[in-house]
Amino acid sequence: MVISLLLISVYAHCLSPSDLGLIALLNVLHIFVTSILTLGIDGAMMRYYLMSNSEDEKNMYLSTTWHFLLFINIIFVCLAFIFGPFFFSIFLPDIPFKTYGTIVISNIALSFLFVITLTLFKTQDKAKKYSLYKSLVHILQFALITLFVVKFKRGVLGKLEADLIFYFTSGIIFTYAIRKNITFNISYDAISKLLHFGLPLLLHSSALWILNLSDRYILKLYCPLETVGLYHMAYSFSIPISLVALATINAWYPKLFDNKIHGGRPHINYSSTFFSHYIAIILFFTLSITIYASEILLIFTTPAYYKAEPVLCLSSISFLFYALYLVPSCVFKIVEKTKQLSFLTLIAALLNIILNFLWIPKWGAMGAVSATLCAFITYFLMTYYVANKYYPIKFEYRKIAIFILTALLIYLLSRMIHSYPFFLKVILKMFFLGLFVFMAYIACYFEVFKEQIMTIRLFLKRITKNDEGII
Repeated sequence: MVISLLLISVYAHCLSPSDLGLIALLNVLHIFVTSILTLGIDGAMMRYYLMSNSEDEKNMYLSTTWHFLLFINIIFVCLAFIFGPFFFSIFLPDIPFKTYGTIVISNIALSFLFVITLTLFKTQDKAKKYSLYKSLVHILQFALITLFVVKFKRGVLGKLEADLIFYFTSGIIFTYAIRKNITFNISYDAISKLLHFGLPLLLHSSALWILNLSDRYILKLYCPLETVGLYHMAYSFSIPISLVALATINAWYPKLFDNKIHGGRPHINYSSTFFSHYIAIILFFTLSITIYASEILLIFTTPAYYKAEPVLCLSSISFLFYALYLVPSCVFKIVEKTKQLSFLTLIAALLNIILNFLWIPKWGAMGAVSATLCAFITYFLMTYYVANKYYPIKFEYRKIAIFILTALLIYLLSRMIHSYPFFLKVILKMFFLGLFVFMAYIACYFEVFKEQIMTIRLFLKRITKNDEGII
């Protein structure tokens, strides 16, 4: 997370908002094509790997997935270099294919090695190994981008070149890390199963791409690249919320799945407690970013990006609802209702597109972020309602209400001190965040405190009675 913030700062100080807008559009292309090429079978592999009873069967599913995706990516590279110029001339006419498109294609093709290895570590519940490898590759990526963008002053092209070296190097490292798990034990029946489960997830991931990233492309249709760059910068500072959410859910999902396979329905009390703690953590990060929005931009960026503060606040709230959506989304995968999840994602994505086309011409970046916020709120409510029918999700509403009310109060207090001196604002906001942590802790453990107080009272009563008996 720290490295991500430093990387954003590098972009802000070395690239103009227009350059950052160009990077944003190329990132949109990269993520969209990557989600298509995986065909959803990385998520399917996770499921069948967990269901397998022997190491040989597990390695068979991993090997089948690895070789199949390698084959798909080879075909993609061949077709992309043939039809890429035509695609760019229609959808990205201002971006030269030979300069940028060829490198993006290479980055996309190599990134599947990165995805498969991290999915395996996540599935094996190897949190330390997962965190170690992810931290190492983030450090490597940061070092390469800093070298090419800051030292060599290569601009946008330098960023893409650094990514190419990063994906090639990390691909070799990651493949070596799982070399013992990859064999030539490939099953066509396994491919059929993986595609049967994964293809509905493809629709889901494509719709999720529309929900998360299509606003950059629509924004480019009505606004200059500078606006896209400011919008992307604001969203980048909100990403830590999703990183924390994904890390927490990824650690929890294998345990929930294992409990479903071997023990039927989950322990409701355990799940309810987990949800309460999860929401408190996500709210803390969301609140931290929203109340410190102006300070974050002041410290990490240049004056050209300061006007992105309102977008940063609303994008943080959007990621809050994305984090909430992740909880019911696990249910659809566990009960094999991925088609319904894809359908709900598509509805939210279409809503986002409609609102973007309605609001961006009027309000620019604020219209785009408002559309995304409305879409994510709708998305969470839909997935929660439908998932609850298959797998009860019990929220502790009283605790959550305390979290939300406290967060709203703290946000209002932070707005009241907006004109205070910088260091005084920073200190007061730290105090406000401490107040939220205290209230969240009390709300989460109120019953424990209550029981302890009752125990102390009973103990004191017994002492009093014994004293009276002695007298």
